[in-house]
Amino acid sequence: MPTQTPLTNEQIDALFKFVKSKYVDYYDVQLELVDHLASEVEQKMATNPAVSFETALQQVYSGFGIFGFSDLVEQKQKAVNKRSRLLWWEYVKRLFRLPLLLGSLTGGLLLFTGFNFLGPLSFININAVVSLLAIIGFVLHYFKNQPNKSHKLIALEHSGGLYAWGIVHFHPVYFFSKMIVDLSPPEVYPFLVPLLCWLSWVACTASAMGYKKLVKETQKLYPMAFA
Repeated sequence: MPTQTPLTNEQIDALFKFVKSKYVDYYDVQLELVDHLASEVEQKMATNPAVSFETALQQVYSGFGIFGFSDLVEQKQKAVNKRSRLLWWEYVKRLFRLPLLLGSLTGGLLLFTGFNFLGPLSFININAVVSLLAIIGFVLHYFKNQPNKSHKLIALEHSGGLYAWGIVHFHPVYFFSKMIVDLSPPEVYPFLVPLLCWLSWVACTASAMGYKKLVKETQKLYPMAFA
């Protein structure tokens, strides 16, 4: 069996430049591709010592088909989005199981009590203001935990299933709450409005918890991206 000689640092740098030249902008995908290319190129050069580094690289790259790395990047994007959705659902389910269930129920009780104490209009407006503050906090947390500009990460940039829930859903909740009050009988909306707001806060909390976990995982896997 032929002995594989590790690529030099200059050749590894050349692989990074090659991957970037093929419009792969994400640092985490670049690392994965360079690792794969290096292994395949080393194997080809070990099997046939007459093959140059550049020739071996082109032979390996041709195996990716006519679209090159674009198919792989698209697959990664879909995988990240799917993971984000699963992570969000994971934390939604956790919020309905002990010990987090106690906090969820306490939050729901506070919303129902607040609605009966404040009345429909004041409750809806106060909930909207607090929601806006939560959105601002979520956005600040999002930008604070982004990698440096030269190391974009597909694991964070395409985690829309998490931060979308943390931002988008509050706006329709405000209008749906007002619609419920306008269209529902008085014996119904004191239950429906706090329930809607409670589910909204559960969704937001699951987003924040899931995103926090995703950031920690990403920082652990790619510390250089956050240096």
